[in-house]
Amino acid sequence: MISVEAFESRIEGHARSNPAWIAVVSSVPAPVAAPTLALRPAGPADCRFVWATRNEPSARAVSLSSEPIPYADHEQWWDSALADPATLILVVEEPALGPAGYVRFRIDNSAGNAEAEISIALTPATRGRGLGSTAIQLACAHLFASGRATHVLARVSVSNAASLAAFGAAGFVSASTSGSDYAVLRLTQP
Repeated sequence: MISVEAFESRIEGHARSNPAWIAVVSSVPAPVAAPTLALRPAGPADCRFVWATRNEPSARAVSLSSEPIPYADHEQWWDSALADPATLILVVEEPALGPAGYVRFRIDNSAGNAEAEISIALTPATRGRGLGSTAIQLACAHLFASGRATHVLARVSVSNAASLAAFGAAGFVSASTSGSDYAVLRLTQP
């Protein structure tokens, strides 16, 4: 087997001795980088975006609570959630495209528990591109760095194969097999 360095050296040697190779080598497209995601704390202006993302029919279909949420109810919850120190909501963004979804943590520090439950939803346009696991990893790293939790739990509908795969790819492992309609997954701070 030839090393990458040896291969590149041979290609460069051929290109110097044969100008046609220069055209071939320079016409090979560069690898496409995975989209970059950013997180930011949610604010009052994100209320409608989060509501619309959470209320989108295909998101509701795989949610633990599949009923539509009236906007007035969401708005009231939103105001209290933003003020609640036990709730952390992060907006997931693709820098060139804008909001892609959100991640919410409900933090329980009772009796030194230091545990949080995670919820995530992505917009329909961003699903199926592998962004979920990246968003989960970034959000959990943010939470762990803040010192507010050392463990994260996810309750995922057993019918939601995409979320189960995203949490698995983000390092979550099964925490219980309760035989219910959802799996409980756990990530422990490294």
